[in-house]
Amino acid sequence: MTNSEKQQLIIVRALEDRIRSRIPVQFMTFAGTEFDNSGLEMFEAYGIDVLGLYLTRSRITNDAMGLLSRFPLLEELHIEETNITSDGLKLWQPNSLVRSLTLSFSTLEPDGWSHLASFTGLQELAIRHEYADPFIAYNRPPLPPSIDSGLLELSSLRNLKVLSVPGRDIEGPGLACVLNMPHLEVIVLDNTRVPAPSLRVLSGCTTLSQLHLSNTGVDDDVLIELADSLDILGISLANTSVTDRGILHLVSKGKLLSIFAEDVSWTQKACDAIFDLPCLEWAELDIDGIEHSYLETSPRNMARFAYIQNRIVNWC
Repeated sequence: MTNSEKQQLIIVRALEDRIRSRIPVQFMTFAGTEFDNSGLEMFEAYGIDVLGLYLTRSRITNDAMGLLSRFPLLEELHIEETNITSDGLKLWQPNSLVRSLTLSFSTLEPDGWSHLASFTGLQELAIRHEYADPFIAYNRPPLPPSIDSGLLELSSLRNLKVLSVPGRDIEGPGLACVLNMPHLEVIVLDNTRVPAPSLRVLSGCTTLSQLHLSNTGVDDDVLIELADSLDILGISLANTSVTDRGILHLVSKGKLLSIFAEDVSWTQKACDAIFDLPCLEWAELDIDGIEHSYLETSPRNMARFAYIQNRIVNWC
């Protein structure tokens, strides 16, 4: 019996009660395991339905995406760092319940972007750029120099609340896709090096409240414009050129709940202004090698903080 078959037998035994009563499984994770296509076939054979699957770094292949179309209750799927390509993605016809998808940029090479645009029920989309498995990384075709054209394909995803595309070059035009996303609340652009002028388009998406802009071209002028246009509740500004002028203007709005920043040229005045915010729930700053942190410890905020940190792991 192979390791994969042993794993499937353990799963069936663990889920005997749910199989008999036809109760869907809330979430199953097989990250970094030998779980492969036969595992999904086993799910179907035993009538096991799942709401969420974490298949990162598993052994599933393109054919598995066709099998996923047979799970009518699937809401959340993670398939980054696998051998799935855009050919596999096109085999998946997701049901209308799918709300959250995490995958690798390599899966979108490059015609996968247009197929992804048909997933109009998505509320959270996170696309990663690195591979933990050197074999997978070595055997991938070259990725395009920027993802602007791909981002523009996503303009049809009007239900998105979270868009995370960290770590890939964005020249700027692709960010116009957010203007067609009337429910977007969170955008993650960390490590994209997108230039300051191109970030101005974000001010037109007035539902945005959390901006992850670490290691981008954001500067004081852009931050001021964003602060004047958006109700910014959370922001990440590590390794940016933002100075006291920009951050003090944002703080003056009095709405900031959380902030992360390191390797920035801020003074103690800016730091004090942040910690004087009456509504501040969480802050982590590293200024001139000195760490400053704050966490409001009410039960409500601790629960909210734990939830947000968990979601950031998926987004970033």
